[in-house]
Amino acid sequence: MRTVHEALLALEDERFRGPVHVSAPGPFVPLVVLPAFARLADAHPDLVPHLHALDASAAIGALQRGELDVALLEDAPDAPDLAVRALTRLPHAVFAAPAHPLAGDPALPTDAAFVAPPRVRGREVDGYPSHLPRSVRLRVDRMQAAIDAVRTGRYVAYLPTRVGAAHGFVAHPLDAEAATTLHVVHRASLHLPGRTEALVDALFAVEQAARRGDSAAP
Repeated sequence: MRTVHEALLALEDERFRGPVHVSAPGPFVPLVVLPAFARLADAHPDLVPHLHALDASAAIGALQRGELDVALLEDAPDAPDLAVRALTRLPHAVFAAPAHPLAGDPALPTDAAFVAPPRVRGREVDGYPSHLPRSVRLRVDRMQAAIDAVRTGRYVAYLPTRVGAAHGFVAHPLDAEAATTLHVVHRASLHLPGRTEALVDALFAVEQAARRGDSAAP
């Protein structure tokens, strides 16, 4: 019996040791992922997080192949072999750098130069209200690149409010605002909780702390 008990303890230790792979959009790394890594290190110091920057399609494929443990995605995949949980709702607003003329303008000029993600199958994917006109002058496939473009003072962007605020941009709320949802996606597991579940728990703990306004939350 003692041998069996020791084997079970060894198995328990192994489930929380080694690499855990996660992909997330760059702007959410300091807001959610790094605080989750800190919690993970406190609870399971033998886990070593590996952070990746994959687009949604690549992240889903990597999850299905077992190359990735967890991904943060705004678009929930329709994949029965993946578990999808809503982490948080993301209200949006138009953001400009403090030096941009829009920063002090109560009206949104129709000729404001927007930076936006590429269209997917002919439709806009950033949640900007479809009935409101805008002039897209730059398209980028990473939210971090859009943030960098806004920082130049030449462009404005429709961003999650917590992302725009974190970068010191000035918000220009719209009358008809849309919101997206940030999802935690991982492989559905039939095994005992392990490194994937530990990371997922840490991500949700960070978000819950942020909602409560805890001082330790980002």
